[in-house]
Amino acid sequence: MSGRKQLYKEADLTSDANDRKAGLFTTKRCVLLLSAAAIILSLLSWQTWQSYKHIRTTETQIEQIYSLESSAMHHDEMLTMSAMMAAVTQNFDWEIRYRELDPRLKAVVKEIRRVFNINNLDAKDAEEGLSIFVDDKLDTMDNEALELMGQRKYNDAAILLQSPEYEEQKQAYNRGMKEFISNAQSVLKDRRDSHRRKVLGAFTAVNIILLVIALTWLVLYKNQKYHHNKKSKAQQEFDVFAHEWHKTFNAITDGVCIIDKSEGKMLQCNSAMTRFLKRPYDEIIGRSCCELLHNSSEPVNEVSISAHV
Repeated sequence: MSGRKQLYKEADLTSDANDRKAGLFTTKRCVLLLSAAAIILSLLSWQTWQSYKHIRTTETQIEQIYSLESSAMHHDEMLTMSAMMAAVTQNFDWEIRYRELDPRLKAVVKEIRRVFNINNLDAKDAEEGLSIFVDDKLDTMDNEALELMGQRKYNDAAILLQSPEYEEQKQAYNRGMKEFISNAQSVLKDRRDSHRRKVLGAFTAVNIILLVIALTWLVLYKNQKYHHNKKSKAQQEFDVFAHEWHKTFNAITDGVCIIDKSEGKMLQCNSAMTRFLKRPYDEIIGRSCCELLHNSSEPVNEVSISAHV
């Protein structure tokens, strides 16, 4: 008996532990957890999409910066060559070409400003570089050379365009251009990499949330399965008990019945009672015991064969 009691005790402890575990992961709590995870997942997905769009925009800007750099350098060389050829050949067509190219270069520089969006960035070095190649003395010296050519002073214009000061300004212009483009690209790449890190972080968080959702569903499934098995086991035990009870009840040789004390109706009876009353079981259950035993609709004081509950 002691061994059997120990087994029963261990079984009860296991059942209690499972009940406590199931209580921690009720269906309501799991649904709330899944709802919160879905909201966070939606926010992360939106943030990831926004970062992705920023990455695409920034990469487009970087490509445009590369293209505009080449265009600006090309127009600058063409301007210098046009001014030099106008001074050397004394051909007015070169001056016309210079004046056609100058607005184009300014348009390219303006486009660089727009693409880079310098006003929205904290790139002081890039802004200083931009001022170097836009607001330098090179444009002033070019205009001075053109004025000299307009006065037929071609030699003076050629001397100015070939002077060390002009060459120094030319190099300063090129350095400013390259410095600005380099800083602009650096800032844009940093912005792109920052959004990439955000996407990577959001992607990691999404994977973690999906894992939590999967684990929650697993726990919920096991919880439901546990309750279902427990209910099925209880139902099986009840069915076995009911079968044994009916078997024992019907094995009694004397007629036995169970009567509702308040209404006097038959609730249950064994096989011996059906033989005694000479009626089938279905015609006995639910009918008045006085009617069945005494053929009377009125209650009687004594009932010889009954069990009141």
